[in-house]
Amino acid sequence: MSDGEPDRRINAFPELSDSVSVMSSATRDNLFPDIPIFACLAKTPVVKSLDAPDVKDFRGKLDTGTKLCLLAEHVVADRFGLERIDRSRWVTVNDLGNNGVRTMGEIKLHVLVRSRTKWLEVPFQVLPDSHVKYRYDALMCDKFIKRLGILVLSPEYQ
Repeated sequence: MSDGEPDRRINAFPELSDSVSVMSSATRDNLFPDIPIFACLAKTPVVKSLDAPDVKDFRGKLDTGTKLCLLAEHVVADRFGLERIDRSRWVTVNDLGNNGVRTMGEIKLHVLVRSRTKWLEVPFQVLPDSHVKYRYDALMCDKFIKRLGILVLSPEYQ
């Protein structure tokens, strides 16, 4: 933090024991499959058909416990273009990597989960592939999951 730059270090995950993995689909002894997520750029008019050329799909992990939605660089590069990232909105995620991981910035997407009919605008922080290493496409935050009612969290995890 020099020259008046704001502190952009955040903790994306709640305090968890070392025995709980937030990077797999097997947290808290529950198995949740990755779900298909359909998305288009937030500045694109939302189309009515999932078959439209602007709508891209990727896999979202639901049981991550993260406070913000995280998207892998390879998803952005392959589907939307790296130039779409707002690089001024980066943060450093303290609880990833040895010294935290600086995101590449933020991308806002209109998102639809197959079982729903309403598109939601969701901001994602983009994680570099050097950290992700193709382990996942997206980690969906608890706020998104709760908003859609996809999973019902027991009181101890809310």
